[in-house]
Amino acid sequence: MIVLIGLPESAAYLASRGKTRRAADLLRRHAGVEMGEHEFAAPSAAAQATQDSPRDTILARRYLRLNIGGWMLFFSAQFIAYAFLNWAPTFLTMAHFPLQQALQASFAFNLLAVTAAIITGFLVHRFGSRRVGLIAGVLTGISVIILALRLHGADTPPSEATYWIVMLAIAGVGIFASTVIAMGYSLLTLSYAEPIRSTGIGVGLMVGRTGGVVIGLVGGVLLSLAGDQTWPFFIVLLGLTVAILAGVLIANRHIAPAA
Repeated sequence: MIVLIGLPESAAYLASRGKTRRAADLLRRHAGVEMGEHEFAAPSAAAQATQDSPRDTILARRYLRLNIGGWMLFFSAQFIAYAFLNWAPTFLTMAHFPLQQALQASFAFNLLAVTAAIITGFLVHRFGSRRVGLIAGVLTGISVIILALRLHGADTPPSEATYWIVMLAIAGVGIFASTVIAMGYSLLTLSYAEPIRSTGIGVGLMVGRTGGVVIGLVGGVLLSLAGDQTWPFFIVLLGLTVAILAGVLIANRHIAPAA
């Protein structure tokens, strides 16, 4: 309800409905773009015909790299995020963490994931989506490596130092994987043409949710491959952080940083 009340329509949508004054005000306040009401010209018949062409879909050739890169980073980042949402208590208790500490780690992951999603919009506006995606992907990988190394071979309850290192690593995954996901929302929203934007976003989210479903199905298998060791699970997650970076580099319609 708060979003419905407080979130404005896009400038393009307002202009298409003849509300050019509101569209100009929106661009000025949120994008720093000065644009007069008279500058919102109606599309020509040729342009409208092109927009309405059935060939202009998300599968059009000009969206090929955006689709491949966007889908890769969405699938990979949500696979990682759901791996922690679904399996963190399991792999922590396998490493002899008390259940209370495992639940504390899950709470920290969820809290910081939400916080990261909120601030990502400001980061993308300031630094651009490519830079934000690459840095967040690298830091996700580093967090996964730290966590894997601290949990590997654990056969006693964790020391205080190990507890805090693991907590910080899990918090890092929550922050940086969620940053990639939120950046992906921005990338898809601003990269597809308006007539197919909702379809592009919907397909991207479907691919991302598929990653969440897959880890829900195979997470237990990965955690049982090496007996009481968790390394197969984290090797797969590390491979997917590489896929995030590849997806960011493949996508070619990134949001430029603010001047």
